[in-house]
Order: sequence, then structure tokens, then C-alpha cells
Amino acid sequence: MRSVEAEQIAQRFIQCYLRRDLDGIGELLAQPLFWIGAEKSDVFYSFEDVCAHMRQLHGDPKVQLLLENMQVESFSSGRDTTTVLAFLRLGVEAESGASMLTVRMTLQLRSLPQGWRICCIHSSVPYFPPQDTSAVQVTRRQLEELRLRDALTGIYNMEGFVAAADQLRRRWPQNTYVFLKFGINGFRYINRTSGFVVGDQVLRHIAGHLQASCSEQETCGRVEKDIFAAMLVFRGKADMARRMEQIRAALVDEELRRQLSVEINFTAGLYLPPDLQGEEIKDMLDKALVAQQSLDSSRAVSEYVYYAPEMSARWYADSQLMAKAMSAIESGAFKLYIQPQVELATGSPAAGEALVRWQQPDGSLIMPGAFIPLFEHSEFILEFDFYMLDLLCRHLRRWLNEGRPVLPISINQSRRHLAHSRYLEDFCAVVDKYRIPHELIVFELTESTFVEYNDEVYVMARRLHEMGFLLAIDDFGTGYASLNMLSMLSADILKIDRSLAIDCEKNRRSVVILQKVVEMAHETKMIAVCEGIETAGQLDCVRQLGCDVVQGFYYARPMPAEDFAGQYLAPCAVSH
Repeated sequence: MRSVEAEQIAQRFIQCYLRRDLDGIGELLAQPLFWIGAEKSDVFYSFEDVCAHMRQLHGDPKVQLLLENMQVESFSSGRDTTTVLAFLRLGVEAESGASMLTVRMTLQLRSLPQGWRICCIHSSVPYFPPQDTSAVQVTRRQLEELRLRDALTGIYNMEGFVAAADQLRRRWPQNTYVFLKFGINGFRYINRTSGFVVGDQVLRHIAGHLQASCSEQETCGRVEKDIFAAMLVFRGKADMARRMEQIRAALVDEELRRQLSVEINFTAGLYLPPDLQGEEIKDMLDKALVAQQSLDSSRAVSEYVYYAPEMSARWYADSQLMAKAMSAIESGAFKLYIQPQVELATGSPAAGEALVRWQQPDGSLIMPGAFIPLFEHSEFILEFDFYMLDLLCRHLRRWLNEGRPVLPISINQSRRHLAHSRYLEDFCAVVDKYRIPHELIVFELTESTFVEYNDEVYVMARRLHEMGFLLAIDDFGTGYASLNMLSMLSADILKIDRSLAIDCEKNRRSVVILQKVVEMAHETKMIAVCEGIETAGQLDCVRQLGCDVVQGFYYARPMPAEDFAGQYLAPCAVSH
């Protein structure tokens, strides 16, 4: 945007502002926006808030503001944003007499589909000491303050938080501080189900309430996406537990809470530095993050944990694993394992589930629980999943060429794939490259996938069936899915999580729940597969309840793919 255009928009806004032309102002403002006024409480997030502020500011019709002089200067901040600094000299006429008023404004403009709009406003009435004759210098300092603020919420961004925290520890060195870092559980789901406008509203609510909970000796910020940070005075763990509950209870207003389809929860890490002055602010935040990441953010509860040194050791070990992951693909260290599934009516193998083990140079194996969650936190999981799909298809092709009676094999892929529009085409291309009949691949979707990608899942399920793949709902009963999902989704297999069968021998309530789940699967035309069957008692229980297929250590542990083929896929006789 050219400087002259930005300055013209700023001048139009100021003229409308002085004329109290709210319609004219509305045409120039973006949504969302924020306005920071001279007072600490003057922070506004919508056009309606701005209107109320202006009515209060200019509410007395006997007071007239006359523009004596205006200086504007634009600074290009980027291709899509421009900042304009305005310095106004106003004549104030009132019954008590006439006076002069100095006002400075910083306006940030952003390029939107409807054109350039003002998204940030910072106005104040400065005091210039006699020796300070440069209004522009003062306004530049105002611009620096604006640069340290998060454009959506108005609280500090990462850079601003670090600067503010550093000032606090210097100003109050006698205080004991704790660093808090937390993220909103399933925030992507809120954006997808309620819309990004509501998602932004949630973030603004959280920011506003978090800031309101901070005293003058504390600070907070939105440091990235849905991640917030705070530097709080620490008065003991009991007091901090009370504050964490207050923060949880006041994340959003009650009215907004009723609009949402899910409860707002967070996962948080706390770091209590032994030497507040001896560490960098970002290093202390990183330790709070390490603590946060040690928790499972998929749980539908708010949780927090204090940092402990062993967490860093674990984080370092995880980092080492991630560093070795790519070379492990290249060297073939990821091994395909398959766990058989057995049909209860006949005792015959019915299918298998593809799993993975990471073989180390000394022959030892790393179990998937130690590395799959790490891969899920990065884009590497996308490449890894396709590698394992290719590996499975290679084995299936060889077994088919050998004349073996190949069984359907299920494969579980990350929900992160659903964010990519060409995912199913790419998936199908791998399968077709090896000429694998589609009915031999069972595509597993975990319940948690429906939380983040509700609409996409239904579309993908329909397309999977159109392509001839089988669809299984995995881990059913872990607390994510709803009965409504089962009524809307046309799946072929319901894999019942081991937690529902683990104590069915002793717990009558577990038996009742398991029975209803099996009945529900049958009534919706799905095969009921009970996972985690380890004892004869569990096997008898699920057999009496009418389960179709079982999977678990009672029959077989996961085994190398070649062992699975040798034990369960005896080759057919080839006629000559």
C-alpha cells in the first residue's frame, strides 16, 4: 500500500472521529480490532465497544473539538500491514472556556478482502516536557508499545511478555515468581465446530480474564496461537492451586460457554525458578512448556504440573529419538508387526492389525508408545504413516504373489492427514501402486479424530466406501465419540477399547455397558471387535455377550509380519 493512501485513510478516520460520525468510522474498521486508550481500562475489542467509548468520550454536546493542526506519517510494516502515526492539536470549546488539547494516535491498517481496514488503534493524551519538542519521537515510542501487543487480544505477545517479565523481576526482586504456560485443549475443534470468529472470541475472553487476574506485580501474554503465559507471584502451592482453579473457572464468560459445544479446558506447566535473576525469561518459559508437554492434552479435563529436572531429561531423550527418526526410515529400522484378530464363532483368524516396532542397532525394540506421540507433534508423522502404508502394501503384494489367503489388515493413520485435501488420493495411490484389492485394507479412525475433524470425517468415510476400503472406529469407549456419531457414520467395524472388557469378569456394570455396546454395533450393521483380551475369563465374557472378533494377548501378541504370514496365511496349493 502506498504511504499516501494509508495517510488518507487515517485522515478520514480522524475526521469521522472528531465529527462523531460512527457510520463513517464503521466503514474504516476491521473485525476483530482492538483499541487501546489512555487509561489502563480503555481496551476495546469490537466496533460496538468503540461506539460506546466514543459516546462517553464525546457525550457532552456542549463540548466542541476543533482540529487546529494534524500531522500524519506512515510506516510500512509489511506487504499486508501499514502503520500510520498521527499527531493532533485540538481546540476545545466549552462553557468553561477554550483550551488546547494534544492527542496522538497510532493506527495499524491491514489488507482484507474488502480492502484496507484499521485493525488497531492506540490513542492517548501525552505530556511533553519542555525539552521534548518532538511529537514524532513520542509517537514512535507508542508504536513500539503497540508492536509488543498481540493484535487479536490486546495483551502482550511473546516479545512483550519477555520484556514485561524482565522489568518485573528487576522492580520487585524480593518476590518469588512462578512461570505459567498453558494451551487450550482441542482448540482446533472449537474453530471447526463454532467457527473462527467464535474461536477468536474465546481467545479474547481468556486473555481478558487472565489479564484481570494479574496484579500490578504480575504480567501475562498470548505467546502463540492458543498458548498463553503468565508470570505470577508465588505464595505456596496451596495458593497456586486456588489461583489455577480460578483461572480455569473464568476462562470464558458464562454466555459464551453456553454457545460452545464443548467445555473449555487447559493443559498447563508451572516452573518455579530457584534463581529468578539467574535465568533468561525464555528459558524459564521453556521449562514451563516442558512441564506442559508432559501432560496428555487430549484429556477432557484441566490439568497442570510443576516442572521437575527429570522432565528435561525426558525431553532431551525424546529430542534424540526425533533426530534419529529420518535415518531410521532410510535404514529400514521401523519394522512391520501384525497382531491377529480371531473370529469367536470358529476360532479362525479373521484379520490383523498393522503395528510398528523401532529396532535399535543392538536388536532391542522401542515400542510405539515411546515415539508415535512424538511424531504426532510434528509433520514427520505424515511421512511416517505413508512409509508404513507402503511397507504394509509391499508385504501384501508379496503374499498375494505367493498365493497366500491374505486377510484384511487394518492400519491406523494420524488425524493430522485430514487437514490435507489430497490425502485420500495419495493414500489410494500407494495402495494401487502395489495392486492391492481395496477390501484388504481396513482404515482405522480413532474416536479422538472426530473431536478435531468432525465434518471432514463424514466426508472421508463416504469416500472410503466409494473406493472400496473398509472403515473401523478404533478405541471406542475412551470418552471422545458420541452416539450421534455412530448414527451418522457408516462404519463397518467397531473396535471396542480394552478398558471396557478389562474387568468384565468381576464388575457387573462393565458387563452391562459392554453388552449394550456390542448390541449397538450389531444393530448398526457393524462387526464388534473386542480389544485387549488377555484371560480365559475375559474371553468367555465377551463370547457370551455376542462379540464377533477378539484381539489380544490371549491368542497372540503382535509379531513380525513374516511370522504372521507363516502362522496365519498358509499358501494355497498352486496347480500346474
